[in-house]
Amino acid sequence: MRRDTPGNDRTRRGPPTTRTVAAMAMILAVGIGLPAAAAGALTTTASRSAAHAHRGVAPRTLPAAQTFTYTGSEQAYTVPAGVALVGIDAIGASGGAGPIGAGGVGETLTAYLPVTPGEVLYTEVGQDGSTGGSATFGGGGAPGAQSDGLQGAGSGGGASDVRLCSASAASCEGGGTSLASRIVVAGGGGGGGGIGTAEDTVCGGGEFAGGANTGGPIQTFPAGKFIDGGNDSSTSPSTQATGGTGTAPGSAGLDADCTVNTESFPGGVAGTGGSGPTGGTGGSASGNEGAGGGGAGGYFGAGGGSSGQTCTTSPASCTWGTNGSGGGGGSSFVSKVAWIGSQLIIGGSESPPSITFTPIISITTPRSNATYALGRAVDAAFECNGLETGTCTGAVANGSPIATSTVGTHRFVVHGDISGQVVTGTVTYHVKRTTKTAVSCTPASVKAGHATRCTVTVNDTSTEGNAVAPKGSVGFTAVGAGKFATTRCSLRKTSATTARCSTSYTPRKSGTRDVKAVYSGDTTHLASGASVKVKISK
Repeated sequence: MRRDTPGNDRTRRGPPTTRTVAAMAMILAVGIGLPAAAAGALTTTASRSAAHAHRGVAPRTLPAAQTFTYTGSEQAYTVPAGVALVGIDAIGASGGAGPIGAGGVGETLTAYLPVTPGEVLYTEVGQDGSTGGSATFGGGGAPGAQSDGLQGAGSGGGASDVRLCSASAASCEGGGTSLASRIVVAGGGGGGGGIGTAEDTVCGGGEFAGGANTGGPIQTFPAGKFIDGGNDSSTSPSTQATGGTGTAPGSAGLDADCTVNTESFPGGVAGTGGSGPTGGTGGSASGNEGAGGGGAGGYFGAGGGSSGQTCTTSPASCTWGTNGSGGGGGSSFVSKVAWIGSQLIIGGSESPPSITFTPIISITTPRSNATYALGRAVDAAFECNGLETGTCTGAVANGSPIATSTVGTHRFVVHGDISGQVVTGTVTYHVKRTTKTAVSCTPASVKAGHATRCTVTVNDTSTEGNAVAPKGSVGFTAVGAGKFATTRCSLRKTSATTARCSTSYTPRKSGTRDVKAVYSGDTTHLASGASVKVKISK
């Protein structure tokens, strides 16, 4: 969605029109292999999501949505308690406008990510490009240098992304770098080209707008789904600066030689290609031609546009200088870990760059990674947010008992429906058998400097299923001067339901000691503990 009006006025920004959304839906249906008949249903989903995009949906008792805007530094989002699924709305930054042609718009993505309460997600919100500006936060490339007092080209817009670990981390869990941990990337738009002194574009330059990201085509790779960045709008004989793709950065723009009415125009200065997530720099103007726009940042950055050309046939009278070309748009990305359901809402947006996290599914009970006693009555409590149609259903109904009748690791799944798209939140919890720990020390009264033998017995006390002798170890502590032969002993089975171990304790001063024994539990049994008093005489 390139703008063909001057400037970079954000007051006109708003959600895509129904016609635009319908076009996006058809592109998307083809891109993800849906039949053409499914495009109508997808249009409804896309138009509703474009209008709401979660940002305008008021939560009930779920935590409120949190929006991050450009600050020039990394920001962190901590998943609230109970939240199992968040919606992520990502908007890449727009490219800076050229003197006549606009910069390209950034990409907008809406995806869904399964999360764990307390998990931290890191976000980098891209910076909008500007006319004659410098490189932007988020990988947007700088425009070429302008000369002769003419208005300059625009810098490329930065990408907005969400990462699993901080940009300042040397490496992430599993060995990936911070960039490799990106799970959502909304590419920026390319910067517009600078203006030359010619009354028209003469050769090349075209609308000299930057590459816009308008929602396609989609490419699927093992890592996830990529959306190609837009190319700039330069025309033959110019070579366009291309957008980033799912496999590589975009290439640089280049103006070729041309002749118009016997006037020759040698090729302008080429831009530079994108490098990794960073957009290329636009070609610099050497005379009265326009400079090239900067390439946008993205999962892969775009190429910078070339400068225009200057007439050289008659130096004394020829003052023509053609317009520079825009930079390409950066590519966008949604990781397979964030891909929920069969639909991904995408499209170009003129809204300011941002990242918004909206809690969609909250599961209060069972708690994530909680452990419950075998047979304990635990009632489910969950909620969905942002549902426009459909229901919010769990493994059991709200207020009904969750499964605690079998030992092991369990998953509690909640399904929500967002305009026909099923989204899922999941928590894992554990069920274990109960235990009772008893400890005794013999003799119960000793002189300082003399040892007493402390024995621990751990029993399986669950009444359901078949009892199993506890395994694992027991730790000992005592406040005051004294020493254990070993502070931890390993249990040994003494019956079908019981295990035991012991150690010796030597107190050093008179008084009373509380000897505490704590069984740490095993894969089948819950932890438990007990204490006993030992009297010490001089």
